[in-house]
Amino acid sequence: MRRLHLLLVLASAPALAELEIRNTLESKVSVYLKNNEQERGAIQALDNVLRTELETTFDNGLRLFAEVATRYEAKDRIEPSKPKQDSSSDINRRWLINDNTELELREFYIDGYVGSVFYRLGKQQTVWGQSDGLQVLDVVNPMRYREFISDDIENRRIPLWTANIEFPVREWMMQVIWIPDQTYHLYPESGAEYALSSPKLTPRINGTQQVVLEKEAKPSKLVKDSDFGFRFTSFVGGWDIGLSYLYQYNNRRGVEQQIKNGTHIINSKYIRTHLLGSSFAKALGSFSIRGELAYLSDSVPLHNASTEATTVAANATGEIKAVVGIDYNGISDTFLSMQLFTSRLLDANQNLVRDETEQQLSFLVKRDFLNQVLSIEGLVVHSLNDSDGYWHLNANYKFRSNITFSMGFNAYYGDELGIFGQFKEASRACLGFTYSF
Repeated sequence: MRRLHLLLVLASAPALAELEIRNTLESKVSVYLKNNEQERGAIQALDNVLRTELETTFDNGLRLFAEVATRYEAKDRIEPSKPKQDSSSDINRRWLINDNTELELREFYIDGYVGSVFYRLGKQQTVWGQSDGLQVLDVVNPMRYREFISDDIENRRIPLWTANIEFPVREWMMQVIWIPDQTYHLYPESGAEYALSSPKLTPRINGTQQVVLEKEAKPSKLVKDSDFGFRFTSFVGGWDIGLSYLYQYNNRRGVEQQIKNGTHIINSKYIRTHLLGSSFAKALGSFSIRGELAYLSDSVPLHNASTEATTVAANATGEIKAVVGIDYNGISDTFLSMQLFTSRLLDANQNLVRDETEQQLSFLVKRDFLNQVLSIEGLVVHSLNDSDGYWHLNANYKFRSNITFSMGFNAYYGDELGIFGQFKEASRACLGFTYSF
């Protein structure tokens, strides 16, 4: 009887709070901007996503939030057929209904306060960095590169099952996270529109050689392979300051290559890394300056194939990443931003594919018109090493409070061997609308 009574209480508890249900339908068609006239204007993607949010708050302050995304792709070019999802944990996989339709639990968590301690338990996003276009400290959650960086960062970031606790420590706020979810970067498979081809990111295979692929199993121990981290934030002397530490498996699988007796042997595995980071921001009138600095103990850049035997761990190197940005909002309804990204490898060897030091510049412009009915955003990310890059231009028109139309361009340029230039044939124009109900 006690068990029956408990079940009845649990079943009736949600009814004690008001349940809010919000739906957003996003529909977008993308067409190619290729130089080839026969393919220019052909449809690259016809994407329809229904996002359903459920939220309820109980009398004791406990809040339950869930978001489910249902995607239907009329064109199967972005992720052809059913992706294997090898980099995802068993508890963090999409339900692939068929080649065109999928269902994903994006977020599902409870949060609330116990005294001055805030907690959030469940599937969620943990955002430590705020840079535009590229990430320095925003590495807690892996990324889904189904459209490389053409999609919004909120859609690219993969939520993880996480225990998140925040509490004050004198003048500082401390955040502690524990992540038992072994999910890592998700890259498109061969044949997908945004499959990797740059030699900086994926091995280049000589068609005359025999190839042996050896992939070490993904970490799977619930506790032993968990990620753990903490962050301190405070406002000191007019500066917003953040100090971070993260012990995680690098979200990118490391690769090592060897040529042995005419055979191209490729081994890959995930390896642990320590991240030490800091961030700062300060307003100076109409200007503001901000930055992020991160040290990774074990970065896994790609190396050329060697005749000498090696391992992924042996090729791992320390890396320092940084970004400095200057923002300006002195013009009415306008926001301007410029950023300089720097990445330097500390123990690089001669077989390294990328440069020891790499830098990118980004420029961001946002402008609102007609009392924010019309908004325009432009972003350019340019590599100073390879002279390739990406530019994005988007306009949103709020037709009704719940209906928005959009038009935009996502274009890559430069040599096809570059990180951005590899996708120049995937440059596109987009039309879309968003309906909330």
